[in-house]
Amino acid sequence: MSIVEQDSLLAKSKRVAKVVLLVSIAALGLGGATIFYINAAAFRPVRRLKQLFSRYDRKTSGPEGMDLEKLAGELLTNHAHLAQLVRESMSEAASKLLTDIYSGNLSGKRDIEEKWNRYFGEWTAAPVTVAVLSIDRYEEWSRTFTGGDHSLLKFALANIVAELFEPQWRIVCADFGTDKTAILLQPRVEGLRCESKLAESLEVVSRLLKFSVSAGVSNTQTDITRLKQVMLEAENALTYRLYQGYGQVITFQEVSGHEVNEPLQHESALDELIGAIEIGDEPGSLEAVGRMTDNIRTQYGYPSEAVSFLQSAIERIEQIRPAADGSYCQTHVRFDTLRLEDIKGELESRVTLLAQRFRRLAESKDFIMCQRMIDYLKQNLNEPIGIPEIAEAIGISSSLASQLFKQETGETIYNYLTRLRIERASELLLKTDDRISDIGLMVGYQHENSFIRSFRKYKDITPGKFRDMMRTRMDFPFE
Repeated sequence: MSIVEQDSLLAKSKRVAKVVLLVSIAALGLGGATIFYINAAAFRPVRRLKQLFSRYDRKTSGPEGMDLEKLAGELLTNHAHLAQLVRESMSEAASKLLTDIYSGNLSGKRDIEEKWNRYFGEWTAAPVTVAVLSIDRYEEWSRTFTGGDHSLLKFALANIVAELFEPQWRIVCADFGTDKTAILLQPRVEGLRCESKLAESLEVVSRLLKFSVSAGVSNTQTDITRLKQVMLEAENALTYRLYQGYGQVITFQEVSGHEVNEPLQHESALDELIGAIEIGDEPGSLEAVGRMTDNIRTQYGYPSEAVSFLQSAIERIEQIRPAADGSYCQTHVRFDTLRLEDIKGELESRVTLLAQRFRRLAESKDFIMCQRMIDYLKQNLNEPIGIPEIAEAIGISSSLASQLFKQETGETIYNYLTRLRIERASELLLKTDDRISDIGLMVGYQHENSFIRSFRKYKDITPGKFRDMMRTRMDFPFE
């Protein structure tokens, strides 16, 4: 046994209590510091967000958590809106690239590749195909729908096609103006063909939008720098709508082998048609139109050449229309969106009315006298004739001759004679190497300066420059 004094025991107990108290205080301090550090680290992103959000909204209304939620919502909304704008702008930029290549504004291989990689980043190296869609009977379509609806309907056309091709195809649409919309296609699965899906698209467009569309399809191409050639292939295939009709999908592959052995000869048929119209022979005019269009189909020439000839035929028919004829409205017609049968119908409609008009004129005494004056003018272009000589040849007074001529043709005798002389001089300038002064004499001008002044007044160019310009064009035809 040991005996411990009470005072010593109490002193030791106090020291232990002080040590425990100090340890407890130290533990509490350490715990507080730990909590503070953890909170500071955990809420550091929140404070950073608040700093970033402060530029959007520096007003605080309500608890900080609610304010943070509001600002986060605004940021996410703005981000979604910007992302949508980026997607839309990329689509528009891709369409613009196709339009620039088609119009020739972008032709450099490096530029095409650079923009392709930028706007078509999701596309692969798989082959691409171009289809050019064209609204059939475009002029009739444009009259049926108001101008404000044209863009809306073409937008609906592109959306329908895109909806049917996705998700198996990558697709970009581009508006090529007037009747045409181009689509660039790339299959997501190897081996897919676009013709059947295009045919389905045209059927849906016809059913929903109530108008017909035809399509020309190019060959496939892996070199994106040759997109212009692919577009031209699709356009070339589309021209065969003239023979195949509306609502068709025409591939370049099926028409690329089309060759014409000999140049098409239609001028004699057109001359026959003009002659029948001018004598007022309505049945003969209709028969001439039928023979002319039948020959085009039988000879099966290039559609572009056939359309060009038919377009020039309608223009020549309009040129013989009497100037004072108010019953017949001269309007320009585009034939490149029509099939051959409808072009034939348009020609028949025009020549019927025109032949009837000529027949009525032929029965008029005034018209007969006017025609005699015109014949006299044509036979005496090289003579210095005037109104007195013309009136004497017909057997009427000068004043009556002027009055009748103006009444039947809509222009004065002097203007008509000058126009005949200038047109004849234009032919001689192209077909002969005669001097300017000699050609002036051949068409009734005694002085070279008078001839040059008259020619320049009607043609806005001197005879010499006219000869050089026209012969240059003939030597380097447009291809």
